[in-house]
Amino acid sequence: MLSLENLSIGRKLTRLSMIVSLLALLIACGSFVAYEVLTFQRHVADQLDAHAAVVGINATPALLFNDRAAARETLSSLRAMSNVVAGAIYLTDGTAFVTYVRGFVDDDTHLPDRFDSSGSWPRIEDGRLAVARRIESDGKPIGTVYIASDLSLVTRRLQSYAAITFVILILILLLKPEG
Repeated sequence: MLSLENLSIGRKLTRLSMIVSLLALLIACGSFVAYEVLTFQRHVADQLDAHAAVVGINATPALLFNDRAAARETLSSLRAMSNVVAGAIYLTDGTAFVTYVRGFVDDDTHLPDRFDSSGSWPRIEDGRLAVARRIESDGKPIGTVYIASDLSLVTRRLQSYAAITFVILILILLLKPEG
């Protein structure tokens, strides 16, 4: 390790400048990554909410006529979204009308036993992004669509940003002045 005592004032100032610049770059990159991840997470939540609205509209007749087969078919449209791990249509009393779980049919661990509409939506629960949208008919609530998504899209985005930041930092460190 080089001793700072043997360096000229110019080199000491250069090193100090590099350290401050590196810290500023780390803070800027960290802020950018945090902002982008939060924005992308909000975007994913908006997509899930839009899909929940469509499912709710399409499930309205099934709820009104107590047709579980039609509701299940409507809910199966969640298969098209690779990040969705579970979904359900709940009745107004909070009991499940129909459920959808990606993968094993008996694995309903991603779904709440009873739906509680309190709190704000979307939200992160059990490491998943969850949205809920009320289903109405003639202005009256008749149920709720609940969709849970894994955070794989957000995680992949975060990994990409982290890799880019790492490469930039390595390049900056390789460009350090001699001495």
